[in-house]
Amino acid sequence: MRRWLILVLATACGLCAGEERGDREFLEGRYLDALASYRAELRAAADGRERARVLGNLALLYVQLGEYDRALASYQELLRGADLTGAARGRALGGLGDLYRRMGRAGQALEAYGEARKAFEEAGSREDEIRVLQSAGAAGGGERAFAEAVRLAEAGGDRAEAARAHLFLGEERLRAGALAGAEHEFAAARGGGRDTEWRAIFGAARVERGRGERDRALALARQAVAALDAATAGAGESDFLPDARAVYDAAMEMLLEGTERDPAEWFGLMERAHAAGLRDLVRGEGPPTLDAVRRRLAAGAGLVEYWAGGPVAVWATREGAGVGSGAEIPWEKMRRVWIVPEGAMWRTAFEAEADGSGRRLIERAAVSYLPVAALLFREREARGALAPWRTRMAVFGGGAGARGMAQGLPGRVAVYGRGEEMKERLAESAAAGVAVLDFAVPAVAEADGNRSRIVFGPGGAGWTSLFRGEVLRLPLGGADLVTLAVVEGDGRSLSEAFLAAGARAVVAPLWDTGDGARADFLREFYANVGRGMAPADALREVKLAWLRGGGTRADAKMWAAFVLMGNGEERVREVTPWWTVGVVVLLLAGGAGAWWVRRRRHTI
Repeated sequence: MRRWLILVLATACGLCAGEERGDREFLEGRYLDALASYRAELRAAADGRERARVLGNLALLYVQLGEYDRALASYQELLRGADLTGAARGRALGGLGDLYRRMGRAGQALEAYGEARKAFEEAGSREDEIRVLQSAGAAGGGERAFAEAVRLAEAGGDRAEAARAHLFLGEERLRAGALAGAEHEFAAARGGGRDTEWRAIFGAARVERGRGERDRALALARQAVAALDAATAGAGESDFLPDARAVYDAAMEMLLEGTERDPAEWFGLMERAHAAGLRDLVRGEGPPTLDAVRRRLAAGAGLVEYWAGGPVAVWATREGAGVGSGAEIPWEKMRRVWIVPEGAMWRTAFEAEADGSGRRLIERAAVSYLPVAALLFREREARGALAPWRTRMAVFGGGAGARGMAQGLPGRVAVYGRGEEMKERLAESAAAGVAVLDFAVPAVAEADGNRSRIVFGPGGAGWTSLFRGEVLRLPLGGADLVTLAVVEGDGRSLSEAFLAAGARAVVAPLWDTGDGARADFLREFYANVGRGMAPADALREVKLAWLRGGGTRADAKMWAAFVLMGNGEERVREVTPWWTVGVVVLLLAGGAGAWWVRRRRHTI
């Protein structure tokens, strides 16, 4: 969902000066807080534009939460009101059309888009009329709607707008197999600005590929990648036009059709593909080069980055690099491995897989997952040991056994159990630089990562949850380790959010092993961390102990569940012992006493 729609609709409905609390909470990803605020505003609002504003934003929020029936009811109530301006009514109808598309009701979507277009036409809002025509085309209106959008855009004289309209029409013709017509539209879209240029070039590449001209298509795909590198991140997003990821995937598909196996090119495409949806996580000057990665790796360390389209893997060590399907990876040279998985591979326990010699990878190396190799280059501020009176670990949930689970980790442990309290204490713990954050409450992963959340439990008028957007705003630069004990679904989006917020490493399960096994596993893990092991090594030691110990724990379903994402090679900050503080105090007191005695004698 495009967050700017909230502000556009709010302005169109007569939003008074100053940002409302619900709007701010929505934009920050605090969805349940925004829901409570909007409901309170709706109860307080009189009939008129203020009520229309709240209903419009409430509908968008319900869409974000997947509550489509409630979103539909909000739009219908909004449209029954008589206080909407023409343009505001058009936007509400456009939003209703988008909702119908999500619900799979194409006929009703086209009807809503048609009414929206009339409202925009009467209001003289040409740009909005063009957008709703493009939405109608994507919903099944086809070439006629896209061609009308081109006509309006050309008549308006805005080159960038016209170029984007040609892209939509070109995409429609390409999907229909009309290659000559698509080629014409993509050529007309050239020169419309950096944010449309790469799509126009990529469209031309797909036209050539459709004609069977693989080499010409690959050359154009490489040009599209270069143009995409110069474009504004996220600009011109659309669910009808191809996204950045499609460009990298197409280039790799074409490379796979030939004999090109240049590790540097493959790595660059893979890294860009993986980073395409991780703008909150990946910052800086762009993806690292393969040579930079090799220089970053220590002796005996390796990186393996996968692309699921092949499947193909790029491997790198300090000594060399290569491209292969997996069998060519020199696992025997790696004692520490960073793996960048792809797609469904995120649910693969790589440590349980056999390496080149037939041994399990866990028996050879400590393994960490990375969402993107660029994280190897994240710089962190060096921090000393924690004072003994500071909290080293904060546990959220877990009941009576929470302290027992962390008993092997020296330092002060704080346990929080109430829903509302947990969310407040998390913010305080993050700001205070608590080194270890353990979430014993459930984490729920949704297909839409923005809806992924940690459920703290009942609080106030409803459930207290921490959504992904809220995680991103936590100041976690002082967090050495985050543990998600229970995850329903793929916990990757939440793990990435904690890393983006500054956490060094995240440990999370790939599947559920049951309460008892989970508690035992984490207790042994924290004990290893308490003995000074780096998290990746501490995790590996527990897995090896369970694997070699026999019984039910030796089953990979038990020991391979937890994986580490991020940088697990650096130790968690230690706690200065109280006796050290006592010795320092005694030395200072002794020095002060000696100084006082000497001064006293000198005075006498």
